[in-house]
Amino acid sequence: LRYSHCNFRIWSHYLWCPAQKRRIKVSDEEVVRTIALYPFFERNGRFDKLLYHDILRNVFRSKPRDFEEGIRGTITFKKLYDQETSHVLVSDEELWEEYNKRNAKVQVSYLLLTPENFKSGVTVNGEEIRQYYEEHKAAFLLPGTINVEYVSLDYPEDASTEQKTEAESQVRLIEQELKTNPDLKAVGEKYGVGVQESGFFSQEQPNLKIGWSYELLQKAFDMEKDEVSEPVETPQGYYILKIKEKSPAHIAEFAEIQEKIKETVLLKKAREISRAKAQESLKAIQEASFSNPTKALEQIGESLNIPIQQTPLFHKGEYLPTIGLSKEFQDAAFGLDEQNKISPVVETPKGFCILRTDLIQSVSREDYEKERSAFTQSFLDEKRNEAFNEFMSILRIKANLQDNISKLKPVPWTQNVH
Repeated sequence: LRYSHCNFRIWSHYLWCPAQKRRIKVSDEEVVRTIALYPFFERNGRFDKLLYHDILRNVFRSKPRDFEEGIRGTITFKKLYDQETSHVLVSDEELWEEYNKRNAKVQVSYLLLTPENFKSGVTVNGEEIRQYYEEHKAAFLLPGTINVEYVSLDYPEDASTEQKTEAESQVRLIEQELKTNPDLKAVGEKYGVGVQESGFFSQEQPNLKIGWSYELLQKAFDMEKDEVSEPVETPQGYYILKIKEKSPAHIAEFAEIQEKIKETVLLKKAREISRAKAQESLKAIQEASFSNPTKALEQIGESLNIPIQQTPLFHKGEYLPTIGLSKEFQDAAFGLDEQNKISPVVETPKGFCILRTDLIQSVSREDYEKERSAFTQSFLDEKRNEAFNEFMSILRIKANLQDNISKLKPVPWTQNVH
């Protein structure tokens, strides 16, 4: 309920106008009938007004008027949805084709030419590495990092209230001492608590070994160099942090990443070679397949010293060994048939593939008829949701909403180098 009300409020500023134009109205009786259908407002099988008010007050923390208007909004939303999607229908032919597409299985053999296959024959000189760095400087953003000194007063396993109170008392003494002497190491030693050091880490790649929560990590990055935190309680105990060193986000110096850039350029060149080799191989396979269609792929693989691989029998959308989840690969696999057994060159994240269909397992009409009713409803719901999402997108464009969140934080190069 909370989600649906929240969702309605988010869109209501530009859903209200279409609803008004279509004269969509919701009566008080409709609101009452809808609320009465919720089983959690029932006691002994009947709507209980006292229970209703108790749940609104203690669970939803909402006044009856606000809750009922939220229900009215949800009904309005549903009526608008029904009107906007009432024209969406699916034919018997479309149902069968979609069912077959989702439930058919195929097995293919394929030649995979990866950049690694050709990397050994590629050379890169210093000028090319420098040029790549200069042309892609903005991509080499290194995130801000910090190095944290900290003391931790860990709770014993299954700590009692008394033990937790004792830990709190000790950490408060350390806190008071640090106000006059910010030397965390000296104060920690005085109270018999060792000072540890995290080493440099970033928000994007935190030091998971120290086991801090997201909130504690966020607090550390909000602090300034040499700043000492107040005691922070966690389920494990108390922490006091001090920022020993802090390095802001910056473009990596060429010398820092020269070897990584060299590797990137090598792989880029090797990928282009593998692309060209794949096109050459496809042409050779197509020429050879006229005389020996079943062996053409193997012959090319042998000439390149690259083994032919075979998938298991798989559904569309299924994870595949070596290839993983590649829409391009699967689209190509399911696009083959007995007349067209060899695919064009298919680019995947792993490299360039040429596929040959080995087995096609279609679905039976008998299975289709057994599942037809449930599948029809599911597929129709999907089509209606697509239609309504398109309608919402048009409203969003008209409302001139813009996504600025993705612009707030650049993606660090360390996550994007490959």
